[in-house]
Amino acid sequence: ERSSSSGSPAAEALRARVRRLYGRAMGELRSGSRRSGISLLEEACRLDASDAHSWLALGKAYSESGEGERSRAAFEAGLGHCPESVHLAHAAGVASRRSGDDSRARRYFETALKVEPSNVYARHSLSEMAQAAGDVDGALRWLEGGDSAPLVVARWELALGSGRASAAEAVEALLAAAAAFA
Repeated sequence: ERSSSSGSPAAEALRARVRRLYGRAMGELRSGSRRSGISLLEEACRLDASDAHSWLALGKAYSESGEGERSRAAFEAGLGHCPESVHLAHAAGVASRRSGDDSRARRYFETALKVEPSNVYARHSLSEMAQAAGDVDGALRWLEGGDSAPLVVARWELALGSGRASAAEAVEALLAAAAAFA
């Protein structure tokens, strides 16, 4: 829970200050002033460590600056302060995977699923990891856990491409899914 959500005047003033810093940081980053934007986001995170948006933006800014380890560290620090943030858990997983640490990535993607079991991004990431390891059945299992259109399409695309389903089965399943989503 946010430390600044108490509604007290001091908490509201802090929240407003953090929002202004975040806005200024986004402007700096859009204009190409990465160092300045990063500095503002670091300050926002120091002022309100429970602000998941600032942690996400900081990690992304580090990543776009080619600072992969700092990016991952920012996502992890943010997740430490905001353990219910699916977005931070997924971002930490992506950053870990980019750095070659698949076991850490898997833990973060699974953390995202503990918070939100049907999370499309975490399920897709885990499926990709299973596919990369040659585990098509495992990849399909990760895609079965969600009922969103992208997961249904990805599941049947993989099942068809791997020979786990016939074209007729895939078409029938996709038509049924389309009718369910309509």
